[in-house]
Amino acid sequence: MNNNSNGAGSHKSGRAARGVWICLVALLLLLFASWLMVRQMASDAGKELRSADSQNGSCVLKTYTRRYSAIGLAGRIASPFGSSYYYRVYSRDGQLLATSE
Repeated sequence: MNNNSNGAGSHKSGRAARGVWICLVALLLLLFASWLMVRQMASDAGKELRSADSQNGSCVLKTYTRRYSAIGLAGRIASPFGSSYYYRVYSRDGQLLATSE
């Protein structure tokens, strides 16, 4: 007789725990997506540091630094969680061949 009420309470707490896990996972996914967006915005605002031609002159390697400061507070929060530097390799005609982003 008492077992029936305990089973119902256990079932409700199981649903509540599942709801908490779903909310936590959704929050983590949202934070990760936000960080990626801020990182991409900082890359778009990036500053070229150096450019070097390949030995045969077929491509150019350019190094950049992300400008997290251009994004404001979100950029300052995201900056410790990723590298500030990246590179891009361009062909002579300006086509992007490779990137470390």
